[in-house]
Amino acid sequence: MRLFMIVLAFLVSGLACSASDNRYPVSDIHPELLANADFVIRLSNTEFEVKSLNNAVWSKHVVITILKESASERAIFEQYYDDYISIRSIEGYMYDADGRLLKEFKSADVIDQSAVGDGSLYSDDRVRIIRPVSATYPFTVEYFVEYTCKRILNYPVWTPCYAFRESIESSKLIIKAANGLFPRIHAQRLPENVIIEQGGGVNEKAWEIRDLKAADYEPLSPGIKSVSPVILAAPSIYSVKGYTGDFSTWNGVGLWVGSLLSGRDTLDFKYSVRIQPEVYAETDTLMKVKRIYQYMQKTCRYVNTNVGIGGWQPEKANDIARLGYGDCKGLVNYTKALLKVFGIKSIYALVSAGKNSVSILTDFPCNQFNHVILAVPIRKDTVWLECTDPNQPFGFLGSFTDNRQALLITPDGGLLVRTPSYPRDVNSLRSNISISIDSIGNAEIERTSCYRGLQYEDMEELLALNPEHLREKARELYDMPGLTLNSIQMISACDYIPEAHETLKVTVKNYAALTGRRMFIPINRFLDEPGILRKDLARRFELELRIPYTDYDTLVLNLPAGFSVESHPQTFNLKTQFGQMQSEMRTEGIKLMFYRKLEIEKGTYPASSFNDFVGFLQQISRQDKTKVVLIH
Repeated sequence: MRLFMIVLAFLVSGLACSASDNRYPVSDIHPELLANADFVIRLSNTEFEVKSLNNAVWSKHVVITILKESASERAIFEQYYDDYISIRSIEGYMYDADGRLLKEFKSADVIDQSAVGDGSLYSDDRVRIIRPVSATYPFTVEYFVEYTCKRILNYPVWTPCYAFRESIESSKLIIKAANGLFPRIHAQRLPENVIIEQGGGVNEKAWEIRDLKAADYEPLSPGIKSVSPVILAAPSIYSVKGYTGDFSTWNGVGLWVGSLLSGRDTLDFKYSVRIQPEVYAETDTLMKVKRIYQYMQKTCRYVNTNVGIGGWQPEKANDIARLGYGDCKGLVNYTKALLKVFGIKSIYALVSAGKNSVSILTDFPCNQFNHVILAVPIRKDTVWLECTDPNQPFGFLGSFTDNRQALLITPDGGLLVRTPSYPRDVNSLRSNISISIDSIGNAEIERTSCYRGLQYEDMEELLALNPEHLREKARELYDMPGLTLNSIQMISACDYIPEAHETLKVTVKNYAALTGRRMFIPINRFLDEPGILRKDLARRFELELRIPYTDYDTLVLNLPAGFSVESHPQTFNLKTQFGQMQSEMRTEGIKLMFYRKLEIEKGTYPASSFNDFVGFLQQISRQDKTKVVLIH
């Protein structure tokens, strides 16, 4: 009996110790890491081991504390897999703010589903997901996952900080490799206190970042990926399904991709004959290319068909012709095949797409691309084709792929070139505004505007709307007291430099204010302004102005009978490193003529320049808000 009581006391004592051994309490987080943070990475250990050219093992251990509901999605666990990736194990746990275990996620809590969205038709990709649900904050999640890769298509891209308002207690990357297989490494923006460990001779290396404070979002700053630490790993030799290549040079990358394309851009006669009526009458090569591109746009649609060699190899042109759909690789390859029917050379090109994409590292050859476009050399120029959008203007890349490095896949290998950049004068907005004011301050206003180049993209949503929805959207855009929308029309003229033409007619009650014998008329309500920002004395990141543009405004103010001009905005000239503005107003009989030109330059400026830029915007705003004063 005494022995039983001793054993029981020991067990109870052990249970009590276990229960009090809480994991990851929020109170353990240093206050400096809580400042500006919505969530904290308590622990992130990633281990990548290369066992052979075609075999690698990944293991990850992640602990994240969610401080606010706005960051709840950061608690979601996702692990993608396909025919090449096999998940060995997944474990998940959730803890309360004091570190007490709330839930251990079982297999029934793990959702297994296709990893493709509505724009996809078929794909090898799948994903396993855990979605924790908590009614209280903060809480903590912990995940363990291990998986194997039998075809190593993606080496680590270690970005420990992947969002603004994220703090890090500890994040570690460990890379191991068999003899002769240790990957090339490129590191950027590592903090001074990064810990680098060398183990196992030349076959093991680790990097650890500790106590990284959260960075708050700053307007017009580069994306988080452009300012955070990053480590890229890449092989020198790539070998997948018998396709082996040298990835140590861009030329070698191009030769390897070229081997995947070989023989896939040939069309059978039954498919090539279909396009003949569209093109046969054209004698000019450029017009032939345009007809072929437009034929592809109207006969094919984009869907994700990410199958085969990890999304690297396009579907055969015959298959795209037969099915009428494909992803970016397939549609580019099909367009390439159509051009080939008419003896027109074109070049498959890899590019990093997206309005906020990070510039590729030109001195570190590896897969840094997520999209494919087509280059067509004609005479002394090159026409670039975006093949996934049926409404894309011919020869226009837009902000999705403009002004960045692309890898041309030529017969001689890969060649880095820069895609077209759209200068300030091309990205223009020209507005002609007529305002007629009656004697009590009501206004009839007509504005015609032409949005060109990258400013055309601002109007693409409106161009796609039917008349009823366009009117609804216009009421939102031009919301002001007393405004009645009489009509709005949008038409486009799409080619190399696309244009969107808008005609707007409105009436506005009490547009001008009457005070005694005077009438005060605003001139800025229908001008496009660059916006207003607040000064920031603690700015950390560079100021990045990505799109240069020019706005031209001509405003005609028809004066009401019986009124004369007492004062109006004076001639204004402002020039800075960020751009310039000129405006003037003059009287012509019963009309006031106002002219305004605003230019914004593209550039990256030090953080210390931000408040100067804010001052530039404030001067423009003050000038635009100057009123015309009439007297009766």
